[in-house]
Amino acid sequence: MTESTATSSLPVVRIINVDTDGVFLHDGERTWVEPWDAVSDIQAARIPVEQSTMLVLALGFRDERMVLVAEEEQVWGKLAEAIQFELPDAIPIDIWQSALSNLGQFPVYERPTLS
Repeated sequence: MTESTATSSLPVVRIINVDTDGVFLHDGERTWVEPWDAVSDIQAARIPVEQSTMLVLALGFRDERMVLVAEEEQVWGKLAEAIQFELPDAIPIDIWQSALSNLGQFPVYERPTLS
């Protein structure tokens, strides 16, 4: 896939901020807030990058959008902290970071389904 075809498809959505209102998303043209109750699941992963590894969080939203945040991004610390406060059923950060000392994935959060 060439860069032109990649950019002509769906825009890249980034998390630019988080607070008690929710997760602030930006797609290059517009900015909006997804409330915390729109977060359906979160996966953490340690992936290979060049000669090292990197932690990544993948946040799934109820609209089936998936947004990735790498530990090198400015919003990482604020996001990791907010997850603990806004999603009390989420696995604590120290547990999933320890579990990901090697490559792999770890489920951080899954919204309970209503029965």
